[in-house]
Amino acid sequence: MHTEIEKELLDAKMPLWLWAPDIPRYSIGWRMGAGDTYSWEFYKWWETLSPAAQQEYQKRYPEPIDWRGWYAGEDWDEDAEEPDRISSYELDGF
Repeated sequence: MHTEIEKELLDAKMPLWLWAPDIPRYSIGWRMGAGDTYSWEFYKWWETLSPAAQQEYQKRYPEPIDWRGWYAGEDWDEDAEEPDRISSYELDGF
């Protein structure tokens, strides 16, 4: 007999780093094509999980070093990885 958490994770999706290990965390590959499609499907699925199931999933699939903070949602906002472009330019005359 399965616990509720096990039931929630029966059809678990693979984390992005296992689904496409050749696509780096901040690659454009997660913003277009198959990577974009999969990442949106993953996020929609993730949102359906209870907090307990999310914790169990994180134990089963720990983040690799270069993906640390991903479960905490650091990259889930589309603009989160965009640098502050204004700060990188001189604003002489403004």
